[in-house]
Amino acid sequence: MTVKKINMLLISFLVINALTNAGFTQSENNFISKMIFTLPEDELCSVKQLHYDFKGYTDHWDRYAWNWYSYGGLFLTSQPEIKSEILKMEMDIGNQLRLDELWIQKGFVCKLSKKNPSVLSSPSKDELDQALSNGDVLLLAVDRDPGVDEILKKLPEELQFRRNRAFCLQDGKRTLFVIASYTRQEVARLHNYINQTSEIIKRYSLYKGLAGVHTNYLVITTSFRNNPYVLINKALQINCSWIMVCGYNDWMIPESVNKSLELVHFPFAFLPGQYGTGGVMYDMDRYPEIQDNTIEQCLDWTEKNKGYYFRYLSGAGDENANRFNGYVVSQPSQQAKIDSLGAPFITNTGTIGNRSPSTMVLFLNKKEKLNEQNILRAIQDKRAVAVFEKGAMLGPKELRDPLRILLLEREYLETVFVEHVSVDAQVKHSELSVTIQNRTGKSLDGDILFQAPPELIIGKNLQKTTISLSAHETRILSFPISCTVGANGKDNPIGVILNTLEGTSRALTHVNIPNAVEVHPLMLNVPGNIDYPVTIWNYTDNNKVETKLEVFSEKDEKLVFADKITVSVERWQKAISSFEIPLEAGEYLAKVSALGVTT
Repeated sequence: MTVKKINMLLISFLVINALTNAGFTQSENNFISKMIFTLPEDELCSVKQLHYDFKGYTDHWDRYAWNWYSYGGLFLTSQPEIKSEILKMEMDIGNQLRLDELWIQKGFVCKLSKKNPSVLSSPSKDELDQALSNGDVLLLAVDRDPGVDEILKKLPEELQFRRNRAFCLQDGKRTLFVIASYTRQEVARLHNYINQTSEIIKRYSLYKGLAGVHTNYLVITTSFRNNPYVLINKALQINCSWIMVCGYNDWMIPESVNKSLELVHFPFAFLPGQYGTGGVMYDMDRYPEIQDNTIEQCLDWTEKNKGYYFRYLSGAGDENANRFNGYVVSQPSQQAKIDSLGAPFITNTGTIGNRSPSTMVLFLNKKEKLNEQNILRAIQDKRAVAVFEKGAMLGPKELRDPLRILLLEREYLETVFVEHVSVDAQVKHSELSVTIQNRTGKSLDGDILFQAPPELIIGKNLQKTTISLSAHETRILSFPISCTVGANGKDNPIGVILNTLEGTSRALTHVNIPNAVEVHPLMLNVPGNIDYPVTIWNYTDNNKVETKLEVFSEKDEKLVFADKITVSVERWQKAISSFEIPLEAGEYLAKVSALGVTT
C-alpha cells in the first residue's frame, strides 16, 4: 500500500470520526437514545367481568349464576359458573328418571341403608307419631297428605316447592326418612330407585378408571406425551384406580410399570392393550402390528391369544359381529344403540390433554379384588357404566339409574372416591414436593406414608410422618431425595399415601435418574490422539468425582492405556469431561469407572 493511499484512509477516518462526534453523540440531537419502550399492561387486567345470578321461580324453583367477560370493546363472552353446571346436571338427572325437580339430601341413601325403619305410606298424623315413638320411620307421602305440610315447612323455601324430595329429620334419638312427591306414582318411582340404590351399595364395590388411553410415550411426533407414572397420578387426582392403555405400542409399558409399583407396594391396576383395524384389543402378552392388519386378522389374533376385541360402534352388525367381545362407545347418546345390541361396551379415552376424559365405573362384587382379570370380567358381564363430561352416563339401566341417584346423594360417592382430602406429589430437582388439601370445614389429622424403592431415600430415610390440617387448609411439604447407585439408569416411582378419618388418598410421582457414567458406544477417528468424552452424573454429596479410564485391545484384551482425572460436578447435576487417548488405528474397548459404576 502506497503512502498516498495510507494518507487518504487516515483522512477518511478522521472525517467520519468528526461527523460522528458532531452529529450523533451530542445529547441535544440524539433522539433515539432518549426513546424507551413501555411494556403494555397485562392483557388480563383489561378484561372486565360482570357477575349475574338468578334464584327464584319461573315454572319451577331454579338457581343459576354466570359471568360476562368483556375485552377490547368488542370481545364478549358468557360462561356459566360451576355451581350452575352442577344444578343443571341435577335437573337433567331428575328428568331422565321421570322425577322432575328432584332433590335428594346429601347422605340420605347412606343413612337409610344402615337403618331398618318402619315404612308408612300416607299415614295419619297420629299413626306417624305412634310409629316414631317406637323408632325410625320411612314416610312415603304426597304433598296433600295430612301433616306433610308441617314437615315440608322445615325445609328451605326453594326445597319446599320441589316436585320430588328425599330428606330426613332427626331429634337425636330417631330419624324420620321422608320421600315426598306431588303424585303417588312419583313417590313409588322414587322409593323404588332408592331401594335399588341401597341394594347396589350393599352388593358391589365401585372402582372408577380410564379405558382406551393413549400414553404417546413411545411416539416421537406428538404434542401430548405422558410418562406412565405421571399418567397414573393424573388418574389418581380424579379418583381413578385403574387404567387400560391402547395407544401405539402402549402394550409394552404396563409390565415394567406394574413390577415397579409392586416393588413399592403401590396399589393401581395398569392394563395393556393396542388399537387395531376397526377396534381395540386387550388382555394379551403381545399384539399384532397395527399398520397392516385387517379386522379378521385382529380377531384371529385375539382368539388365538385368548384376548378381547372391541369393535368401534360404526361396525355393529357386520359379518364378524358374533366374534366381537363388545363395542367402543364415545358419547351418552349411543345408549339406544348399545341397548339394541345387548352387548358389553368400553370407552376409548384417547390422548389425555386439555379435555376432560370419559371414565368407567365398575361394579365388582364385595369379595372381588381389583385386578386385570376382574376388570375385564366386569366389563364382559355388563357390570360397568360409562361416565362422560358433566356426569352424563351410559350403561345398563339397573346400574345407571342407581349411580345417578348416588350422584345426587353425594355422600356415598364422596366417601368411596375420597373427595374430602387430597394429596399430590411432584419431584422438583432433588426434592419431593407433597401438596395436601383439606376441603372439609373441620380440622383433620393424618399419616403420610412414603413408598419408594430401597435405592431412593426420602429425607433421613423417612417412611412415615404425621400432619394436622385446619379447616380448608392447603399445605405444601418438601423432603430432600438422595439415592444409592442402584437407582441409577432407571425411572424410580415414589408413592405418597395419606390416611385420615375421611379416607385414604394416593399420589404417584417419579424421578428418572441417569446413568452415573455415560460414554460413547462407538467412535471413529483418524490415527493419533482421540478426545474421548465422558458424562458424569453425580448422585453423591462429593463435588469432586475421581474418574478412571482403561482402554483394552479388542484383539487380545490387553491394557493399552489408563488414566485418571477429577471431574467437578455438583450433586444431582451432569458434567462432560474428556480424556486424551493416544492410540494407533484399531478396535478397542474403553471402560470408565466413577462413583462405583463401570461403563
